[in-house]
Amino acid sequence: MGLRFLWVVIIFSLSKFLMMAQTNILNNSVLKSDAPVLFNPHSSVKVIENKRNIWVNNMINSINIISDSEEIEISIPTITDIQDSKMISYRIYQKGKIVFPDGKFIVLVLHSAHGDPEIGDVALAVQKDGFVYINFGHVCGEMVHFVNYSTEIPVSAIDFFKSFISDTDDEKWKKWK
Repeated sequence: MGLRFLWVVIIFSLSKFLMMAQTNILNNSVLKSDAPVLFNPHSSVKVIENKRNIWVNNMINSINIISDSEEIEISIPTITDIQDSKMISYRIYQKGKIVFPDGKFIVLVLHSAHGDPEIGDVALAVQKDGFVYINFGHVCGEMVHFVNYSTEIPVSAIDFFKSFISDTDDEKWKKWK
């Protein structure tokens, strides 16, 4: 019985020592250093405005080419209409197109902070007439959902930009410069 008790005490002490050592290593190396973290944050704090603006301007130029020459997946609205929950959402993966009842459309292109934290999370939407809107809501895995807590399909791009928000952080659309 005494030998068994001694083994329990030794194993307990050894495991406690290892946990303290592991905590000490983490506190002294990863958390207090500038070493790269193994995962990207869900909200970039390293955005460099100039780099983001260059990306946005490059995308605006390429969207005009893309929308005329390339087939882009049309995002179909998903409507939820149950007792106390009404919602319409558009899922965009990398790039997409939303077509409105009048036949006009917007082309959307996404950038995730997971890919480059210095650009951050950006959803860019361009209308055929050249108006550009931007949303800085979180883009995760190159995907985002834009939602409105009603069941009404937007009749125009302006309706979409006024009433739809990013589903992860409620970010609104803003008109670009």
